[in-house]
Amino acid sequence: MIVDRGFRDCLELLEEMGLLHKMPQFLNKQKQFSTEDANETRLVTKVRWVVEAVNGQLKNWRALDKVVPNSQIPYIGDYVRIICAVLNAFHPARIKNTEDDEIIAQRMLDLVERPNYLKQMVEEKGWMRKKAIWTKLTDTDLQDFPRLTWDELRQLTIGIYQLKQSQSYTQEHLNEEGMYSIYIHREDDSVLRVQLRSRHTSSKNYNIWIKTERSNISHTNIQ
Repeated sequence: MIVDRGFRDCLELLEEMGLLHKMPQFLNKQKQFSTEDANETRLVTKVRWVVEAVNGQLKNWRALDKVVPNSQIPYIGDYVRIICAVLNAFHPARIKNTEDDEIIAQRMLDLVERPNYLKQMVEEKGWMRKKAIWTKLTDTDLQDFPRLTWDELRQLTIGIYQLKQSQSYTQEHLNEEGMYSIYIHREDDSVLRVQLRSRHTSSKNYNIWIKTERSNISHTNIQ
């Protein structure tokens, strides 16, 4: 059973009923998830996104777009059944079977246990604290950076959600010259650093780290 964090107080009951449950992890006062928790959470959200998508469709109807008064509680089930019947009859299915489904699922399962070597390198070498080792990237620094096709990008991001978000997200981070502020390591030119603002908190920034294998240019060698 796939549940969201709102079911956290019901997990013991679900276990007593013999139900196997999966729920996104909590940060628990941490600044970010561990690699293991982040990967486990991605597996859950990848499966349950369709639930959120259908909930969004239901809330497009006036009968379900706000808190329902108590007097309407006996009829909520009927409202939902009627609206779902209309959606099923006249709207395209939210899930479409494609040849890529099993490939994407297997790739996620293969990656979920893989250690995050780049994260370990950043922490061990203290790159977060050492500003002097980074220099602003120029056009000539990216001569051999992988040029990825759309299909390769989909394999790298394991889906299209990030790709759909990328255009508007990019516009928010371009400087006056229409460029990202990207930095390259002075001693290891295979490592890049980009600072991006949080989508949810404008005052918060995140460091994005990218490492490529220059001797074997491929989307599979991007960390």
